[in-house]
Amino acid sequence: MANRKPSFAAIFTALTALLLAGPAGAAEPPSPFAISSSSTPVPMTSEDPDENRIGALIYQGGVEIQSPNDNFGGLSGLLVSPDLTRFLAVTDKGAWVSGQIVIERGKLKAVRNLELASILDKDGEPLLGKKKKGDAESLTGNWPEGAPAPSKVFVSFEQNHRIEEYNFGEAGFKARPKPRPLPKKVSKASHNSGLESVEWDGTEDENLLAFVEEPFKDKDTIAGWFIGKTDAFSLKLIPHGSYKMTDLGRLPNGDYLTLERRFSPLGGVGAEIRRLPASSITKDARLDGEVLAQLAPPLTVDNMEGMSVRLDQEGRTLIFIVSDDNFNPLQRTILLMYELKSDTP
Repeated sequence: MANRKPSFAAIFTALTALLLAGPAGAAEPPSPFAISSSSTPVPMTSEDPDENRIGALIYQGGVEIQSPNDNFGGLSGLLVSPDLTRFLAVTDKGAWVSGQIVIERGKLKAVRNLELASILDKDGEPLLGKKKKGDAESLTGNWPEGAPAPSKVFVSFEQNHRIEEYNFGEAGFKARPKPRPLPKKVSKASHNSGLESVEWDGTEDENLLAFVEEPFKDKDTIAGWFIGKTDAFSLKLIPHGSYKMTDLGRLPNGDYLTLERRFSPLGGVGAEIRRLPASSITKDARLDGEVLAQLAPPLTVDNMEGMSVRLDQEGRTLIFIVSDDNFNPLQRTILLMYELKSDTP
């Protein structure tokens, strides 16, 4: 059979298809996918299942979360929905994790229906598994009442130190980041001790309070900044012993809570929660807030790294904290819920 030359129309159609397809190798960003999981209730302490008070906190339930999925784990930042039914988390492996929270009679009972997706870079490329670029450590942002997901979130990363803004309300898991300008001194943090703690101030100005994990070399305080869209001022947190900063939360009255952790081969893991009054967040301040609670064995505790604070319908201030298991079979992913009992309105 004689070869026939392709018509102009056929050539035009083929070229149009190639242009619409985009660059070679380009693909639609991966969608979130469900992962199998289970959750098991845990007591506040292994010594007395009925004990529920530690410092200014009352234990209101907790669970250990398990999944056979290799990409599940390393939860380092946490944001709980205002209605207390959903959560969004980031992992230090470069992933988003979302799920359903089950609260019955005021107690945290279960976590279900987990989904996982890669965080994307500015070019739409997945960060999942790219430790140097995808080491997400903290999550904060605006989750409107009644919305199924946050509208905007901010994620801090270490190793490649930065804070990224994601328009989650429009794009969800396919959101691409917009960088938040940072003070130059942030780059002096060690590769594994960067911006572990970031919290939105709750205003339309979108100011962020941020701290690195531990003091810079030869320094005796933990560096922090109050970061606006165009400027920032520095402040410092006085460390307590070997505790290191891992996250921040914000109370309804504007005060901040710190989540700090420690580890030693002899003492094991521990966590501390402090309150920093909003009025103390000023330029060059040296902060040393009131200790609300310290968690240590035999209390249920692990490598606590993520925090989210919410009010429930009864007006209780609830503090959710989650652990980073470091993808280590000897550690656990636990989500704990405490009620804050104090004179703070």
